[in-house]
Amino acid sequence: GHRVCAEADGRAQLLGLVPRLVDRHVAEAAVLASERAGDAVPPVVAWRAAALSRLGRKAEAAQQFLDLAGAAWRGAQAPGDAEIARWFLHLFPINRARDWEQLRTGIGGAGIPTTAAVPPQ
Repeated sequence: GHRVCAEADGRAQLLGLVPRLVDRHVAEAAVLASERAGDAVPPVVAWRAAALSRLGRKAEAAQQFLDLAGAAWRGAQAPGDAEIARWFLHLFPINRARDWEQLRTGIGGAGIPTTAAVPPQ
């Protein structure tokens, strides 16, 4: 119903904002769109963390990303922060290198180690 439409609309808004995430106003809009989309779709969590990081809300960004992305982890052992970031950055195909770099930079800006994650080929 209505919640599903709001979540889909929030995801669409968020994805439209991704290429311009470096702008403060765009980052604020991305946070609002990601909140509207909810946490059901894992990539939204990462983009929200990147946007929060760009807004200087680094502790909140790191906490949300690690809590929600870590909850999606399905390994035999509990991962460290760097493993979560590397895994998550390669979990979904991102076609444009610029978008992937913005995601990595945003997550890394929150203090999450991303140096082990190399850009997709």
